[in-house]
Amino acid sequence: MINNHLKIAWRTFFKDRQYTILNLAGLTTALAGALFILLWVNEEWKVDKFHRNDAQLYQVLQRYPTPKEIQVVDWSPSLLASTIEEEIPEVKWAANIKEGAFENGILQYGTQSIRVNALLAGEKFLELFSFPLIKGEAQQVIADKYAIVLTTSKAIELFGSIEAAMGQSVAWEKTGYFDYKDQFTVTGILEDLPPTSSLQFDAIFNIKYYLDNDKKSTYNWDNNPVATYVVLDKKAKPQELDEKITALVHQHSENNNNAFFLKQYSTEYLFGKYENGFQAGGRITYLRLFSLIAVLILLIGSINFMNLSTARATKRMNEIGVKKTFGASRRSLFFQFMTESFLFTLVALVLAMVIVFSSLPGLGAITGKTFSKQIDFSTIAIITGAALLTGLFSGAYPAVFLSRFNPGKVLKGSMEGATSATLTRKGLVFFQFAISGVLIIAVLIIYQQMTYIQSKNLGYDRANVIQIQKEGALKEKLAPFLEELKKAPGVLQATNSNSTLIGNENFTGITNWPGKTGDDFMMVNVCEVNYDFLPTFGIDVLKGRDFDANRGQELDKVILNQVAVDHMGLTDPIGQTITFWGKPRTIIGLTDNFQYQSLHKSVEPFIIKLFEDGNNFGDQIWVKLSPDHLHAALENIEAIYHQFNPGYPFAYKFIEADYQAMYESEQRVAFLSKYFAAIAIVISCLGLFGLTYFTAQNRQKEISIRKVLGASPLSIIQLLSKDFLSLVVMAIAVAIPLAWLLMRQWLNRFVFRVDMEWWVFVLAGIGAIFLALLTISLQSLRAANTNPAKTLRSE
Repeated sequence: MINNHLKIAWRTFFKDRQYTILNLAGLTTALAGALFILLWVNEEWKVDKFHRNDAQLYQVLQRYPTPKEIQVVDWSPSLLASTIEEEIPEVKWAANIKEGAFENGILQYGTQSIRVNALLAGEKFLELFSFPLIKGEAQQVIADKYAIVLTTSKAIELFGSIEAAMGQSVAWEKTGYFDYKDQFTVTGILEDLPPTSSLQFDAIFNIKYYLDNDKKSTYNWDNNPVATYVVLDKKAKPQELDEKITALVHQHSENNNNAFFLKQYSTEYLFGKYENGFQAGGRITYLRLFSLIAVLILLIGSINFMNLSTARATKRMNEIGVKKTFGASRRSLFFQFMTESFLFTLVALVLAMVIVFSSLPGLGAITGKTFSKQIDFSTIAIITGAALLTGLFSGAYPAVFLSRFNPGKVLKGSMEGATSATLTRKGLVFFQFAISGVLIIAVLIIYQQMTYIQSKNLGYDRANVIQIQKEGALKEKLAPFLEELKKAPGVLQATNSNSTLIGNENFTGITNWPGKTGDDFMMVNVCEVNYDFLPTFGIDVLKGRDFDANRGQELDKVILNQVAVDHMGLTDPIGQTITFWGKPRTIIGLTDNFQYQSLHKSVEPFIIKLFEDGNNFGDQIWVKLSPDHLHAALENIEAIYHQFNPGYPFAYKFIEADYQAMYESEQRVAFLSKYFAAIAIVISCLGLFGLTYFTAQNRQKEISIRKVLGASPLSIIQLLSKDFLSLVVMAIAVAIPLAWLLMRQWLNRFVFRVDMEWWVFVLAGIGAIFLALLTISLQSLRAANTNPAKTLRSE
């Protein structure tokens, strides 16, 4: 029986090629779009879940109160890990981790130098986290203070092979708040980290080396220099441990009254957003959004199949009537049409998989993911599930509709249920274009917001500013190096600072200012800079002046932004004295509220001051380039760099990259939304084209008679178009308020955002209607131009 159903299905596909092509095009496009989304969602979902201790691996977080709200931070005291491991029985292992401190350092072996991003970790790090070792034992590789573990690629880059790396002594250098320069022994080799790890590094150092450089600040309970991770006993209840950890910190620290809590490590990647101290979403929002889009795309593709199958029913009336007359049961007919549906879906799935898997490199570049061409169980489950659901959903209604025909009525040319089938088809067309309308409007508004982000005046000029790391001989020759840079053709300005301007979160507290009352307290971001910092970034001074080397001692002077002055209630801030870091500071300048953080946040108080210990502190060098001589300027800078710092690789980056990184998720949404909206429109138009085609075929005699009686082609087009076009108009009318609600919620993520203008909705509606009209007209014009003699000659 199944063999017979398959034969009939193949014959049916080849008998009506236009029907087959339309259906395959729509279903293949839908499956390809949905499969890609689901593969991306699957990759995102797998992040950090590969660790063998995943279920018991937790991170210690704390709720940190600020004047505006309670923030959640991953800082913790360095003594916390060893203490909770000793004093809380439910904690099996604990380890400290420090990211960023050893970022972009130099590793040297002989004459070879490479840059690495290193992680500082406690001795038990590789027992908590499952990063596979190729060489060395997890319990021992970072037990020594002067041990280093390299990833495979970095070991090969520096030594030529992993075997040659083991036991070798390498020199490490990193400039920062402290300058680190020492010899370390390679004790282990890690496999290169998988793309599903949110922790990405090239080497691991023992965190004790870092902490011992400033024991007074790091080995106490009042400072929070590290992140703490624990593996719990399987019977432990994390909620009960929150109070124990909090009480433990309060017991050892009189100054830390914050609440500590545990969060499963693998959930932080997707659920990393907090509002006023409590979890409030994160990347999971986009996973849910795109999962919904995948489902909607599959629905639109399935709707095409259903519509075209039922519209084509008149061509199969005699087949069904004859089969039922010879004893075919409704059940057997149902299975015949379901077989056709699943076979059709299988062919579309194969084509979709060819499209998706051949496009994986390009898709990976779009999403920032590394997709493996090896099909694992989860990928098979996604593909199989999508195909089964699509086949079932696509085929169920046509199978029920076609198998219920009464053979007597069918063979007389009467088709029962035609009216309800027509209404169903119209409802499905309405649903298709409503979804497409929502997606078109969403794309336009997302594009507007991203354009706004790119073009908004932030209060500083980030264009053509590059960042260079201060290292090697530059630590001692920084002043002449900067002076030489300023003389180079194509260089407009050069300076340095202790941190980046974009996304700065170097918080400190101001405890005293003129007019301060009671316990008022202000958290501010501090950026320590060299002279010429403001001109390099094009930051204007509204009142007062910039730092001036010709005025002598300027170390006790500060420049504030308008938000900080407003918070302190200073009407005339210039010359006033404030206190922070235990010293009085005189305000000499006031800047506007330049947007140094993401546009998701409002501008916060900001203070700019000169380095406490002169020009040699601050490892971020900034160079402003002339836009007319970028290439020549970079060549000049590289030559000067090698002159002052021989033996070190020259590396730079434009700070525009840091700015764009703050909106990586939004840009990805904007980019992908364009394609998924296009897919939805294409599928909907294919379906509309097919329905118009079958409607024209079913009404061909009527059209021919009208033409014989003098009807014009335009009137024929109007006759075939009006019903479908009215459905599209109604669908757009419903899509507009839905899109407004959805996009208002998305825009609320930004403190600075565009207004949703009325013309966006009108433009989207006109665009959808135009595409629908064009689709309908193409097929209607073909029907209107058909010679009526060919149709009526047998009448």
